[in-house]
Amino acid sequence: MIKHWFRKKIKLSYGITVCNEAVELERLILFLLLHKDRQDEVIVLQDITTTDRWVSDVLNAYRGELVIRTELLNGDFAGFKNKLIDVATGDYLFQIDADEMPAVDLIRKVKPILVKQRDAD
Repeated sequence: MIKHWFRKKIKLSYGITVCNEAVELERLILFLLLHKDRQDEVIVLQDITTTDRWVSDVLNAYRGELVIRTELLNGDFAGFKNKLIDVATGDYLFQIDADEMPAVDLIRKVKPILVKQRDAD
């Protein structure tokens, strides 16, 4: 009961960085939309150094369900990924690359772990 309450209380921002991984991005978006809690958000930060039409098509297909931003990578991966912090409105940012896929168990357990370890954040 208490774990369920905390799942509703904590808001996660899932921050995805993407360049040209359209197939992987769509798979990850579908996964997160299916497994995230209602109050959580999915942010996609697209590197537009070289625009990938397929990635843009995927993002347009889910436009109403995502927070979408575009930026130039400029060879600075850390700076690029840190731009997610400026956009995120959640209590915590779960940063993931478009070609990664978290386990369902991780998505289910991350909030109870955050609650249990709240002094460590």
